[in-house]
Amino acid sequence: MKDWDFFFAVFSFTDWIGHVLWKDIDETHPLYDSKTSPEVKKKFNDTWRKIDAIIGKLLSILPNDTSLMMVSDHGMGPLESVFYTNSWLEKKGCLRRKNLGWKNFLIEKIKLFSEGSDSKYFSAFINILRNKVLKTKGTMDLIDFENSLAYSPEHNTMFGCINLTKKGKVLNGFKGELIQDIKDLSHTVNGIHQVQIYVPEEIYSGPFVDLSPDIFFIINNHKSTVEIDFSREDFVASPSLQMRTGGHQPDGIFIARGDIFRNIRMGNVSILDIAPTIMALYGFEIPSQMDGKALTECIKPKVLESMNIRIGKDKKVPDDQQEGVQEGELEEMKNMLKSLGYM
Repeated sequence: MKDWDFFFAVFSFTDWIGHVLWKDIDETHPLYDSKTSPEVKKKFNDTWRKIDAIIGKLLSILPNDTSLMMVSDHGMGPLESVFYTNSWLEKKGCLRRKNLGWKNFLIEKIKLFSEGSDSKYFSAFINILRNKVLKTKGTMDLIDFENSLAYSPEHNTMFGCINLTKKGKVLNGFKGELIQDIKDLSHTVNGIHQVQIYVPEEIYSGPFVDLSPDIFFIINNHKSTVEIDFSREDFVASPSLQMRTGGHQPDGIFIARGDIFRNIRMGNVSILDIAPTIMALYGFEIPSQMDGKALTECIKPKVLESMNIRIGKDKKVPDDQQEGVQEGELEEMKNMLKSLGYM
């Protein structure tokens, strides 16, 4: 077998136990159970010890000249509530649902019963009911886009996002008013204490910025999920799923080990910096349009002097790529993200 040049592995279990068991390791979580949680916390810690042992074994068999980087793409923290953006937009008069007659009543009941069940068999039954009887794949099939001004599309529930419809985009001052209304949620909705808002033109660059949602926002410093389902209440002070009590936080970890790295504590490291750093270590040209930078500050000066870090020249995006992904590719991407639990 040919010797490998680059080895990449993912430990996803550490993510899932954080989502499912956070209420048992955090004594301040509203769902912490003083009777059962301490025992679960012991098992949680045992699992991390096993992960640590696996990493230790990996280090013991690596050649001495091998560089190792450990990276998490996010941290983890408590989920304590949920905000339903489309319900909020509907009550504000910015969104209208299709008139589906008796189906609307059944859809409401499905939502009500689904909130109290984590059974995979019940979920399978609900999916059959939605696909075969109601013939709706999800919330997007319920929205009357022609008569709406804004809606929340399918997305990762750790943050909220809103798209303006064609009517919403041309309505003078509407986006600004909507942003202000989102800011005011901390004053108008009991239980919402903090709101952070981002717009794509301030956080993104490049030819595809217009494909981004028009507004992003975070509720209660990531302690609240932001979901697209329709619900009677805009904001509920408990997790949307009893088995998901932990959620993503922006601060993760970065650890580098090997002869080429300096023994320092680094400050501002982004997940976007990892790919350029790997490319620099292998001597590849870093595309100019790639976000992030090579983490040269963690590399020993003598090693850095011998490296030829090259940044590519600006390249025009070909015309056939300007329109972005095709519909079939978009559905494939959505299905893959759903299978990983990100949508």
